[in-house]
Amino acid sequence: MRLGWTLLALLWLGAAVDGCCGNDPLLAYLAVPGPPHPAIPQVAMPAEVRRELEGGTWAEFRNVDFRFDEDLVLRIRSLRVIMKVDSDGPVVFDDPDSFVMELAGAETSMGARDITALLGRYVFGYPGAPLKELTVRPEADGQAYHA
Repeated sequence: MRLGWTLLALLWLGAAVDGCCGNDPLLAYLAVPGPPHPAIPQVAMPAEVRRELEGGTWAEFRNVDFRFDEDLVLRIRSLRVIMKVDSDGPVVFDDPDSFVMELAGAETSMGARDITALLGRYVFGYPGAPLKELTVRPEADGQAYHA
């Protein structure tokens, strides 16, 4: 039994030394695809799927309340994004300048009170803005908004 472990250790050491000196390691795995099976048709990946798989980290968020400030809320039912970084490192959520999010799809909602606050504080909340003291209220059908 001791001879078996010794041989295994020597083989492992030989593979490690062989790999560290610039040569291919003895135990390297090389995947070689076999010939295609004649019964399986060759199918190309659709361009939109290929694009989705290119560079970036996919993220999906569901049922999130995103707060712009203490009483302004964007309700996110679902959000799919691709997060891309400038370097080869991972996405770092603690550093919002380290990545860019590309929107792939979303379903969000805001109430009339939240839209009123958004317009009043962020869109038209500067000195000399053309509109002031906006109030947004829904129509009876729940679709149209008036300011």
